[in-house]
Amino acid sequence: MEQAISSLLGHTKEERIRFFLKLHKQETKESYPLKYGEDNIQLPVYAIDISYPIYRIENIRTLNAHKEYLHMHPELSKDFFDDVEDVLVQQVQSDLLFSLAKEANLLQAFQKGLVPNKPLILSLDGTVLDGNRRLCVYRYLYHNFPKQYAYLKDIKIALLPDSDPWKLHELEQELQMSNSLKAKYRWYDEAYSYMMENEQEGTSYEEIAYRLRLPRKSQVLDLVESYRYAQSYLKITGHENEWSLLDHDEVSFLHLVKCRRKLSGIPEKIIYERLVFALMLRKSEKDAKGLVKNIDFVFANEELVLDELAGELQVDGSDRKALAKEITGCDLPSLSLLILSVIRNIQDAENGKENQYHALMQAKKADKILSSMITMKYGIQDTKHLSELLDNMEESIRVLRSLYKNDKSRSE
Repeated sequence: MEQAISSLLGHTKEERIRFFLKLHKQETKESYPLKYGEDNIQLPVYAIDISYPIYRIENIRTLNAHKEYLHMHPELSKDFFDDVEDVLVQQVQSDLLFSLAKEANLLQAFQKGLVPNKPLILSLDGTVLDGNRRLCVYRYLYHNFPKQYAYLKDIKIALLPDSDPWKLHELEQELQMSNSLKAKYRWYDEAYSYMMENEQEGTSYEEIAYRLRLPRKSQVLDLVESYRYAQSYLKITGHENEWSLLDHDEVSFLHLVKCRRKLSGIPEKIIYERLVFALMLRKSEKDAKGLVKNIDFVFANEELVLDELAGELQVDGSDRKALAKEITGCDLPSLSLLILSVIRNIQDAENGKENQYHALMQAKKADKILSSMITMKYGIQDTKHLSELLDNMEESIRVLRSLYKNDKSRSE
């Protein structure tokens, strides 16, 4: 990308702003229809030198990529991306955009001549609102293959009447709803943009969903909560801000959000979250459905799964707080092996592959109940009734011993 950047920011900020203010006053025969804020307007369209526009650093597509870039380059200051006029910042942004363009096959499409006829949309200060990836590819082609792509020296742009940051943010989200060549935002970039709008502008998630004409009001909130759990997951696993690791995990985190919301107790919510994180540690991109299936299985069989885990961890299963403390204290790799083993054993028992395992689970439960009666020293006044129950238990145990003894003899 070095050659594509060589003439980037070939103009000072003052020169660029003066250029676009003067350009905006010029009459033009071509226009581009657009809804901007509450108004339907016709933007004037001009042909300008490719060196004038600058990339929008607040681009929704790259917000989390910035975090990851800073994580991978600890020598840079945390406010590195704040100076949008800095040549190095624009160069890094160009590199990030170029990677996104290649992922979306934009470079290949443009090389085949599939260049969109629509103009780039710029704010009045020359910042690209819509078409950052396209501009990046145009510059790459023009600077690396100047003879073949000489026509890209001048590009079409539609100029907005101002540079209002929140109107630009809303417009960027609106434009995401259209255009066949426009790849969908990565789920975590989309979520982060909603979260920032809510925190900085005070717009409710319901209002955002309504503005974007989403079918469900909770759709935005679900995505934001998924983002927060993903943030925790990355931190716990030692990959803070490495968002590209979660490109394919939107569905998994959405399932975590929706299932966890249905659980009533706080300990159960904590346990479920930790178990999902443990399952994700063993995820496979080739078997994303398998991960979601396991997440749903743990939720659907909550009581059975937790009782089994309690037995394995030697914790009183009836004390969910103690179980939550024990599970959150486990290292995630060990917990991932344990939960997968528990899921497998329960599924085998349900499928009739290991009927004895089911009996063993029931025996474990009975043992725990009896043990708790001894340790807690229950004061039962009706000793006659208790004696009868214990006699029944002893008879049941005698029958079970006889059954399993016979099974063992036959198998030998």
